[in-house]
Amino acid sequence: MEIKINVIVSIITSTLFMLPTIATSEPRQVDVSKLNIVTLETGSTEEASNHYSIDEVIKHIKKQNPIHGSITIKDTEAVASPIITNVYSGAPSPAEKTNTIFIHVRGYAGICGSAKYKFDGSGFYSATKMIQAQLMSGTCVSFDMQTEAFNKFDFGQENDQASLSSLCNKIINENPTCKIVFLGTCKGSVAISHFLACQANQEIIKKHIKGTILFSPSVSLNNLTKSIAKTKVSWLPFGHTVIHGLFKLAFPSYNPNAPTLLDIAHKVNKNLPMLIIGTDNDKVVPFQDLDKIVRSLQKSGKKNLHFLTIDDNKYNHASVIYHPKARMATNAFLKEYGLPHMRELAESGENILNSSRI
Repeated sequence: MEIKINVIVSIITSTLFMLPTIATSEPRQVDVSKLNIVTLETGSTEEASNHYSIDEVIKHIKKQNPIHGSITIKDTEAVASPIITNVYSGAPSPAEKTNTIFIHVRGYAGICGSAKYKFDGSGFYSATKMIQAQLMSGTCVSFDMQTEAFNKFDFGQENDQASLSSLCNKIINENPTCKIVFLGTCKGSVAISHFLACQANQEIIKKHIKGTILFSPSVSLNNLTKSIAKTKVSWLPFGHTVIHGLFKLAFPSYNPNAPTLLDIAHKVNKNLPMLIIGTDNDKVVPFQDLDKIVRSLQKSGKKNLHFLTIDDNKYNHASVIYHPKARMATNAFLKEYGLPHMRELAESGENILNSSRI
């Protein structure tokens, strides 16, 4: 029995970094100085004059030292190495040309997860991966959710929403005419979804939010623990009840009675362009959950909705962003709605995007 208990604990800690979930109603505001906001500006095909590792850039950021001049981030895992022209702490100054700002909302990066960078700098690292996957270009903003401690981590609920709401307000205050594109991964996708459904945010959404791309959102933590119980501990009697109960004990900020994505789907702006991407090989968020989310949005009258599932066993919950179809469809989506994109990927992904229309 002791061995089986250890297995349960191992499963919980090994999957925490992927967990997305639910939310509450009106977002409160937090101290944005604690979010470690970082702006990355990408450039064209010019030759970079400096090459930095992610560790080196994070050290600069922690010291509040901006890095100016064309650079590339050295990373052997990268799909591509776009030129980054500036990296600096804080929200962007009024963006030039398109006046479009990408905001990346990452998944879990706390002590229990397997993310390479945890806590401070994790947002920058995750945003860099999105840029290297060629999913964002131009002016990109990353930040660190202040919800990785056990007493604050709430799976996309009130604490995560407060961070996202505060960040958006700061960016809009400093860039009053900007357009914003959300890209969320994992529980970041859930926090974005609840932000979009919050009544208090509707004026901001209509005026500033021009597109949303969600990777692997989950209906709720309850659904997620059902998936874990079914795939990981099917031998355990009442496995779902046990695992969900352990999560509730470990994370006191998590509210099991909060609305799920299915509950709030009808509140999401009907005209906002949205692309949802997942994989059939996801052991954390099964296809059935993604399908339920999409069907709920569709039933509520959602327009400009796209849904792409990747059928490839080489890609899972975390790595789906690197799949060629995901990269092409994302850029085709951005092109279709007049947003900054990578031209060649967008052209290659037009048929994929067309097939993803709901």
